[in-house]
Amino acid sequence: MSSRATADLPAAARRFSLFIVVALLALLSLVLGLELAKGWLLPLILLLPLLALGLWDLAQPAHSLMRNALVGANLRSEIRLAASGKIVGGFSMAANLALGADWCNAARAFMFALGCVQSMRCHTNRCPTGVTTNDPALQRGLVVALKAQRVAGFQHHTVEALAELVAAAGLLHPQDLMPRHIWHRLNPIEVRTLDRIYNFLEPGALLAAPDMTPYAEEWRAADPDSFEPRIDVGPQREGRGAA
Repeated sequence: MSSRATADLPAAARRFSLFIVVALLALLSLVLGLELAKGWLLPLILLLPLLALGLWDLAQPAHSLMRNALVGANLRSEIRLAASGKIVGGFSMAANLALGADWCNAARAFMFALGCVQSMRCHTNRCPTGVTTNDPALQRGLVVALKAQRVAGFQHHTVEALAELVAAAGLLHPQDLMPRHIWHRLNPIEVRTLDRIYNFLEPGALLAAPDMTPYAEEWRAADPDSFEPRIDVGPQREGRGAA
């Protein structure tokens, strides 16, 4: 692993710890709001943007890993990448496209536009907004003619926000976005572009000089003819292989 990546580990650990604290506070707010008084739900509403940002931050290593695997093996032009998970607006789309995604899939954001209030009753058939229920009385809360306009409006404004970000970066198309165009806050006093946070391999790097990449051990273990690794990678469980 490069020295830059190693130096970024403490910052990543601090961001993860902060995310856990925010998640626990949000969970506490939800429980108190459901059990005691709805006023306790206000902190949850205020914490939701921080939760979304934290989840996006946790997802970035996965995006860069997939991109690096394809680019490093000279396969990027043959395979398309889709990004999903917490795609809630124009910026999250821009960030994922900058990391190498070809398109973005969104689900939860459209559920919000449809009227979901995250009551977590989807599996009970008692959704209070009528989104996930077969109860005719509750389904009356979902007025299709009105909600269709909200969903269409959300889609329109989300794409419009993405177009504004692309134009603000001086680009002509979302596919022109690169990691250097996205700034990410690491802590209250430090921000960096994504290309200075994550490692991005050059085309063919895994084929030409895999030992010069952070994936050298995994590359030696990979077998094109089997899903079973050629060698063990990382810590192993005790007793592995025992009868």
